[in-house]
Amino acid sequence: MTLEKFELVSITYIMDWRDIPSLAALRAFEASARLNSFSEAARELNVTHAAIAQHIRTLSDHYGLVLMERQGNRMIPTSEGQRLAAGLSEGFLRIAEASRDLSHSHETRPLTVTTTINFAENWIMPRLSRFWSEHPDIPLTIKVDNTVLDLRQNGFDMAIRYGRGNWPGQEAQILVPADFSIVTSPEYLQHHPEIGEDDYRNATWLFEETHLEAQQWVEETGYVSDTTPMQILPTSGSLRAALSSGAGVALLFTPMLGRDLENGQLHVLERVPQDGLGYYIISRAGGSTRAQTEFIKWLRKEAAS
Repeated sequence: MTLEKFELVSITYIMDWRDIPSLAALRAFEASARLNSFSEAARELNVTHAAIAQHIRTLSDHYGLVLMERQGNRMIPTSEGQRLAAGLSEGFLRIAEASRDLSHSHETRPLTVTTTINFAENWIMPRLSRFWSEHPDIPLTIKVDNTVLDLRQNGFDMAIRYGRGNWPGQEAQILVPADFSIVTSPEYLQHHPEIGEDDYRNATWLFEETHLEAQQWVEETGYVSDTTPMQILPTSGSLRAALSSGAGVALLFTPMLGRDLENGQLHVLERVPQDGLGYYIISRAGGSTRAQTEFIKWLRKEAAS
């Protein structure tokens, strides 16, 4: 026995699907009764006239009743057919309304985007007012998290993450390539002019404790020695504050330096490109909402500017 149990408004229903014929047959009958024509129903449902006729015969056999009869060049539902057609029309209308309501709620709920703390603070947030101005009708929620997440499992629409674009089961498109820069403040450079000669082994290096990839990179590439002084700071904000006050040098993502370079707080000592690495837009495979499409277009425009 194929039974389904569900609750609605504290009333329990038991539905036996054996009582319900093929939904395809019911759709064919509802369309035929509404349009008074097998041919019109076939065109609406994009099937053949013969398929419609077969569905109607199947329903008549199932109920043991004549459901439609010919009157001139039209097919008219019998009294029993009218009862069935009325119930089907109401049922299909409720299904269509529920589907539209669900689609509408999906389109109008806030677009939820997750990204890293560093990228949010230094790339998205300084630009976000422009998105709000251009798209006041798109509610947006930014969640900051440094872990790589499964979008569907964690309820996010999109993510922006650093890497090589290889996130299994999810679509990734490059937003900004990884172009790093070794930076310092004008004050630190004034007191340590020797670091301008591409020798950073005697400089004080600053790193963020949640992103120690930068420390690993400078160690592997010989930019530091065993005696090079290093300071580990808790957040990107504290690292930038220390940099701006003349505490040392750091390896930072170039696209995040715009404001600090413009106002003269930081100075680029050397640019360090990284082949294949970058910040990627990650989305679920298959389909996207208008909000996602517009946000991605805006991200790309900002990245190109």
